[in-house]
Amino acid sequence: MDDLLHDDDLLVRYLDGELPPPQKVELEERLQRDSQLQERLTNLQIAAEAIRQFGTAQQVNTIHQEMMEELKGRSAPAKVVSMRRTFRLTMAVAASILIVFIGVRIYLSSQVSTEALYDDAFVDFQVSVSRGAAAGFSDIENAYQAKKYEAVVQSIRSTKINSKDSLLIGLSYLHVNKPAQAVGILHHLASSENEFRQDAEFYLALAYLKSKQGKKALPLVEKINGNTAHLYHERFDNSFVEKLRKLTDN
Repeated sequence: MDDLLHDDDLLVRYLDGELPPPQKVELEERLQRDSQLQERLTNLQIAAEAIRQFGTAQQVNTIHQEMMEELKGRSAPAKVVSMRRTFRLTMAVAASILIVFIGVRIYLSSQVSTEALYDDAFVDFQVSVSRGAAAGFSDIENAYQAKKYEAVVQSIRSTKINSKDSLLIGLSYLHVNKPAQAVGILHHLASSENEFRQDAEFYLALAYLKSKQGKKALPLVEKINGNTAHLYHERFDNSFVEKLRKLTDN
């Protein structure tokens, strides 16, 4: 059930144009291979079209109620269905879709979880424009760019790993949905002086969120939010911090 709600939230944000580019690309790839997900998107698109065509939920619902009252008052079915009645019936169907759409939107907006916050804040590390890229790419960097995350993870056995490689290994653990392992790598990197310390702090906070450890993520999120010079300051705005605080208070 939680996975369905998460997918519906992604679809709604996709229709609203709110998804970051990486998430948008990932969702569009899923839509190409998941017919059920495509069907849910189509249903939401129909509901969105109902909003555009028939105005606010209150207006459409009023028409729906009027039609139901009229139907109750009729003693016998009409022999001919007029275009006007057909249109009103269409409006009633649109009203039902619209009410469901708005209900889902309101419900989803009220559901805050560490996973949802992770999705909101995540932005992938760009190897091609990262610090030190001019010196050439390592095997780990090349594998990460090719999205061969399992291969990157296996590189942890190598004895020649620099700070950037460690960061990419931690990120690859996130990509293969192993946040606990990501925490171990990123915590060490965030606790030592190195060129990628701020990157590690950001992704460590995300790793805590992905592993449902909101209370451990909160100090890092607050630290990054409070430092306007931090590389990822804008990813954790005041609204994000407030949502996480409320979540961890529960």
